[in-house]
Amino acid sequence: MQPRAFLCHSSKDKPLVERLANDLLQSGVDVWFDKWEIKPGDSLRRRIDQGISTATHFLALLSPNSLESEWVQTELDAALVQRIAGACRLIPILCGVEDSEVPVTLRSIRWIRISDVSYDDGVRELVDACCEAQVKPPLSPLLHASHETLLAGSGLSRSAQRLAAMLNRHAVYGVEDEVWLAVESIETELGVSAETLLLVLDELREHGLVKLLEDCNSPIGAHSVGATPELFFLTDPVLRGSDPVADAPALAIAAMNAGGGSLDDLAQFLGWEVRRVNPAAYYLVHQGYAQGHASNSINRAFTTLTITPRGQRFALAASSRPATESIPSEKFVDPAYPVDVGIVAEEEASGFKVSWCRDDLLARKLDLESCEIVTRVDSDGRRVKFRLRDRPYDQTLIRKSVK
Repeated sequence: MQPRAFLCHSSKDKPLVERLANDLLQSGVDVWFDKWEIKPGDSLRRRIDQGISTATHFLALLSPNSLESEWVQTELDAALVQRIAGACRLIPILCGVEDSEVPVTLRSIRWIRISDVSYDDGVRELVDACCEAQVKPPLSPLLHASHETLLAGSGLSRSAQRLAAMLNRHAVYGVEDEVWLAVESIETELGVSAETLLLVLDELREHGLVKLLEDCNSPIGAHSVGATPELFFLTDPVLRGSDPVADAPALAIAAMNAGGGSLDDLAQFLGWEVRRVNPAAYYLVHQGYAQGHASNSINRAFTTLTITPRGQRFALAASSRPATESIPSEKFVDPAYPVDVGIVAEEEASGFKVSWCRDDLLARKLDLESCEIVTRVDSDGRRVKFRLRDRPYDQTLIRKSVK
C-alpha cells in the first residue's frame, strides 16, 4: 500500500515543513501538505478532514510554534480519533521541543526527533516508519533448526553443537582469530554453568574446533574462545550452505590456472563470497596442498595461494571422471586408455587439440616429436593440451567414443 502522510504543523514552521514534504516525496512517500492541497475558495476544515481521512500516517510536527497553535491542537484531536479507529498511524516529530514539553496525549507514542544536526537521520527514520521498513535484522534461516539436529552426525554433544554454531555465526569472514567470544557471554547465551562450559570446551578442543585465550583467574582457565578453521570445515556445510572441503579442488584449480593468485582475484574468478573462499583456502594449506602467504587483513585468510605439487595431484584426482562415466559423442578419446585420459577438445585448421588428464602415456603414444605441447589448467581439472602439428586426423590413435 502506498504510504500517504498528512503533515500537521504550524504555519510559522512552513519553510521546514515544505523541505520535509519534498524529502518525503523524493523517498516515495505521498504527502498531504496544505500549501499544495488547499486552493483559494476551499473550505479549510473540509480539506483538512479529507486529508486526514485518506492518510495512512499522520505526522505531527511538534515545535514551540505548533504547541501554541489552536489549529494544530484541533488536528491532533482528529488524528487521535482516527488512530483509535485504526485508520492511520500517528507519528510525532519533535523539533526544538524537549521531551517534557510533549503533550500528555502523545507521550505514550514513540516519536522521531529532527534538528539541523540530525535532519537527514530523522528523515530516513521517518521514511522507514511510513514504509513499514523492517528495522530488526532478519532471523538467519541457518539457525532455525533445533540444536539437537543442527549438526547431526558431528558426534558433538548438544551444548557443543550450540557453541560451534554460535562461533560460526559470529565469523563473518571465516578467518581464524577473527572473533573471540567472552566466556561470560557464552555462559549467558547458552544458559550453562561454568562447570558445564568447561566440559563443552574440552570436547571441542579434543576435536580441534576451538582455541582459548588463557586466564589463570577464570574458573575455566580462559576468558575468551575462538574458532579454528576446522570448525568451519565441520559446520559450514550445515550453517553456511558451502563445504570448504568440497570447494578446495575448485579453488586449487583456479590458483593453478592463475599461476598462484590473490584470494580476491580467485574469489572473483570463481564468483564466490570471501566467506566461502577463506575456509577452502585454510583447508588447502592445512593439508599441504598450498602455501598461503600471511595476510594482515581481518577479512582474508591469506593474501595469495601457491599450489604445491601435492596440491596439483589432489586437484587432478578430485576432478578426474570415473572410468565408467559416459563421454559425449562429440568428444574423442584414445581407445587404449580409460575414457577420461585423452579427449579431443576442438578441431582446428592445424589438426586436433587433445586434452590429457592422467599421465604422459598418451603424449608418448601421440609422439611428442610431432606435437606442440601447451600446458594449461582448466576449471574442471588439470589437463595438458597437445596440438598435433600438420597431421591429419588419425583414427588409429584417437577415435570417437560414445561410452
